[in-house]
Amino acid sequence: MKTKSIILIIATLVVSASIGVIGSIMIWDYNITAVVEIPMSFSVENIGAFNTDTDAIHFGSVPKGSLSKRKIKVEAEANSMVTAFAVGNISSVVTISENNFFVSPDEPKHIELVAYAPTDVEYITRYTGMLRLIFRRA
Repeated sequence: MKTKSIILIIATLVVSASIGVIGSIMIWDYNITAVVEIPMSFSVENIGAFNTDTDAIHFGSVPKGSLSKRKIKVEAEANSMVTAFAVGNISSVVTISENNFFVSPDEPKHIELVAYAPTDVEYITRYTGMLRLIFRRA
């Protein structure tokens, strides 16, 4: 009798936890209003060079042990909480000044991205990836 009661309690807890997790995921996804991906890239070379093209976040050519910075302006049509992170092989060498922040239509946010060229890689190593911005209802 005690074994059946314990099994029933455990089953009830598992089902309740599952419903809670599924409900949280559904609410989380519902709050997402936009996902923006911006390409990023740079190469490690023996001399530094700029790339000012605006089709992506280009850090240019960066010598070993050096860094390159870019600033971007994040805007939204409605009050939003924004999560920013890098994906791809560039994610291990790029830092983002703020990765969770508020933005409103009348108050855009400027964030800084810094790419660091490691000293232990070969020249002409290319780093690529995306800056992913997830906008959620605030």
